[in-house]
Order: sequence, then structure tokens, then C-alpha cells
Amino acid sequence: MKTDPKAYEILLTKAEKHWPEVATPQFAATVALQRVGRLFSENAKNTLAEFNLTTTEFEVVSTLRFSDFPYQMMPSELYPRLLMSSGGLTKVLKSVEDRGLITRPQSEGDQRVKPIQLTEKGILLMEKAMEVVQSRDDLLAWQHFSTEKTKHLCELLKELLDILEKER
Repeated sequence: MKTDPKAYEILLTKAEKHWPEVATPQFAATVALQRVGRLFSENAKNTLAEFNLTTTEFEVVSTLRFSDFPYQMMPSELYPRLLMSSGGLTKVLKSVEDRGLITRPQSEGDQRVKPIQLTEKGILLMEKAMEVVQSRDDLLAWQHFSTEKTKHLCELLKELLDILEKER
């Protein structure tokens, strides 16, 4: 979906004119973060469709790929990292398991709880999908920023994220 590149400026101008009490720097920053998030999400969604993955499936499988070898986690470790309910995760796990991207081996302890482990197919798909997503993110945005500027932005966003996550 094509977005209006001037939508942010138009909204801020209209806020200043018609609702000046909300037209604060904090409002502008929040709106910018929301739009940036939507644009990156849309980019990822379109890219992942080429790999027959939803963004939620990508989050689950990439979270496993970021874990220690053999890329395995317990469901209870996965929920808080994804901000997802156990019911929602179960549905996603079933989908990626049916496609052979993960397996659910027996656990050594409690036999009722099965770990989630990436398969070789899941590893290969994730690595290719991540490469393409990052490449398209670079084309979309990051090629316009220096490494120093990107690191500074990361520091500011990390600080904001730390504050927001403490409030949850």
C-alpha cells in the first residue's frame, strides 16, 4: 500500500492549527515512531510473503535462530520475547511445524512440555529471509544514514524502550 510521504508533516501542521495543546515534541516523536514502525512492518510483510511467512511466523522462527545452538527454546521462554499469548503462539507453532520449519522433540524433564527447535529447513529459510528483509530495509531507509547516526538513533531508542518496558 502506498502511503503519503507528507502525511506526517500534514498531521503535525493540522495539530498545531486545530489542536495546539497536543502539538508537542512528544506527540511529534510518537507519531513519527508509529509511522516508521508501520513502514518497516509493511516492508517486512511484503518481503516475507515471498517466503510464505507471516510477520508473526518470522518473529517466532527468528527468535529461535537467535538462541543458542541447536536453536531450541521452551515455549515459556518464547512468550515474553514475542509479546504473544500462549494460545496465539500455539497456532503459529502448529503452522511452522506443519511446514517443517520447527520440530517439537520430547523434553528431558516434564514430558508434557515440548521444546521448540528449528529444523535445517527452518534455519536455511530464516537465514535467506533475514538477508532479504535486511537488504530491503537498507534500501528503504538505512542507506540514507551513516553508521554513527544509526548507532546514535539506536542508543536513543534503547533508552526509550527501557523506560517503556519498565512500565509494562
